[in-house]
Amino acid sequence: MKKVLPFEKHYLRTRLSKEQVIERLQESIEPEKSFGFGSFNFSYTKPYVGKIYGDTFEIKRAINY
Repeated sequence: MKKVLPFEKHYLRTRLSKEQVIERLQESIEPEKSFGFGSFNFSYTKPYVGKIYGDTFEIKRAINY
């Protein structure tokens, strides 16, 4: 069956505490920036963009243009 929406839900297991996992995610994720032209061009400094919501998160690869 074809997926309607382009996202998946995954469950991860680790020996790290919840706080440690959130800290590591925060080190690798930055908020997504608006699309810009000309002098408004930007680049990401971290490898992923997204948000952390309590004990869940949404991320995607940061691509600099």
